[in-house]
Amino acid sequence: MKTVIDAVNYFKGKTTDDFIFESTIDHQLWKKGMLVGGDTNPDSRMFIPVCTINQFYQCVREMSKAEWMKPVTSPIYTQTMADNGELPSVGMECFVKRFHEDDCKYLGCYIIGFSQDKAWLVFEDAEDHLSYHNILNGTFTFRPLLPITPPIELIDGERYEFDADTHTCLGFYYSDRNSFFTNKLKGNKICGKSEASNIKLLEVKS
Repeated sequence: MKTVIDAVNYFKGKTTDDFIFESTIDHQLWKKGMLVGGDTNPDSRMFIPVCTINQFYQCVREMSKAEWMKPVTSPIYTQTMADNGELPSVGMECFVKRFHEDDCKYLGCYIIGFSQDKAWLVFEDAEDHLSYHNILNGTFTFRPLLPITPPIELIDGERYEFDADTHTCLGFYYSDRNSFFTNKLKGNKICGKSEASNIKLLEVKS
């Protein structure tokens, strides 16, 4: 996975092209959609945007020529940005999950860039797998890189306090339905486990 620092080093701190890409096949660096000395325009799924010319020269300014290998401080994805519905930008690390999954499914990722048509946000997980977030449809949910509270082990038939739909609720949990109910007869469902947060056990059987 190439970074803007790799691009600065590779091109010796100089470029007149608007964009620099990395090939997902041979990991060569390309300038303005063309491999140095080549003539092929990259497909957005085969080439990852590394940086724009502005990001390139911002990196050059932040590092002297003698210190090109010194890492540049990574941008931080904040809670305020997440609350405002902003997506993380290139170079940020954060947590990600599919929008319909439980919060316990959040995993760390690194934001690589955008597709050429700006319709997809490209990120890489801890196992170096690439994924594409459809910006219009909201395939994934992102959150700041903060410690995640491990989910508690829910016990069948026990009563819990939890938040659901902006309300604090009391209900019995049953794993066969993966949901909370108002009573042990499972007559009235309150919500599914994935819709509940701040879950706390109220009583334990003797």
